[in-house]
Amino acid sequence: MIITIIVCIFMAAAVFLLGCAILDDNISSKVRVLRPTNSEEVFEHEPFTKTKILIMSLIVAAACAAASALVLNYTDGAINAAKLCMSIVCVAGSSFSDYKEHRIPNIFPLTMALINIAMLAIGFFTDQQWIMSYVAGTVISVVAVTLLLTISSFLTRGGVGMGDIKLLAALSFIGDVYLICAVLFFSFLLCALTGLGLIILKKKSSKEGLPFAPFVLAGLLISIYLNIF
Repeated sequence: MIITIIVCIFMAAAVFLLGCAILDDNISSKVRVLRPTNSEEVFEHEPFTKTKILIMSLIVAAACAAASALVLNYTDGAINAAKLCMSIVCVAGSSFSDYKEHRIPNIFPLTMALINIAMLAIGFFTDQQWIMSYVAGTVISVVAVTLLLTISSFLTRGGVGMGDIKLLAALSFIGDVYLICAVLFFSFLLCALTGLGLIILKKKSSKEGLPFAPFVLAGLLISIYLNIF
């Protein structure tokens, strides 16, 4: 119980601070100038108020902390729990950035992939139960997700961005095929319903895109809440 509380507090604090740092222009703009932008289209947005930043960060942090509590209570083994909890943080960071700038920094997918690979390696060398199933699931998930989303990007003429492909491919290193399938299903379903609603309300046209990473986070959290992991 004590470990669960500590981890949940850490998760909430990490996601909250990520949200505040990424959504706040006074902080994120200092980071942005460190990377070249002449080859990238920077998405223009209306500045977020301090209140909106705090509310959004608190809501996402609370949702992620609740998911981490379920992960710790129902996941088989500390290694699998660590993979899921760190993946939640990385996907949350990606969702904040994608919502704000319509881009996903490579640091989040890369960090998530490296952590999950490291956890798989630790499981392999410590004879984790069902480790070969996790390795096989990882290979199947990464290959299938990458091919599926690449084909989708081609068919939709960039409707699925490279950042989305990298994010979901990195998440696939968790090695749970059922979880990845659930995340894809809920992510695309929520995105489609939201897009349709915005078109009906004439808030967006059919040619305008939506940041997909927030829907990936929602899909991941819903999958965890439904115990699909």
